[in-house]
Amino acid sequence: PMQITTRYNTAYFHVPGRPSFTLVDDPARVVGAMAARSERPAPWDVVAQEIWPEIRDLSQLRERWDRSLRQLRAIFAEVGMRDDLVRPDGAGNIELHLLEGDLLFNEQ
Repeated sequence: PMQITTRYNTAYFHVPGRPSFTLVDDPARVVGAMAARSERPAPWDVVAQEIWPEIRDLSQLRERWDRSLRQLRAIFAEVGMRDDLVRPDGAGNIELHLLEGDLLFNEQ
């Protein structure tokens, strides 16, 4: 099981028997925004607008969103973590996918 603690601009991950790691900046904000939604799926643009309210242009917002997800997945791959923590739900939404036993502490 994994323990995740999110704050506004950071997310801390601990898996027993593995080195802990920290996300910062945009990748952490994506995880934090999903944690703040109590793990409920939401359209990507709704979540992205919560993270970057200053970006009004939808194409710029999508670019920032996609870049942040690429960074997030690259970091997860680098540390050997499953890449489906933030995933599409198949209905046009994005969700925070926790497995049984995972713990989430949202301190935002």
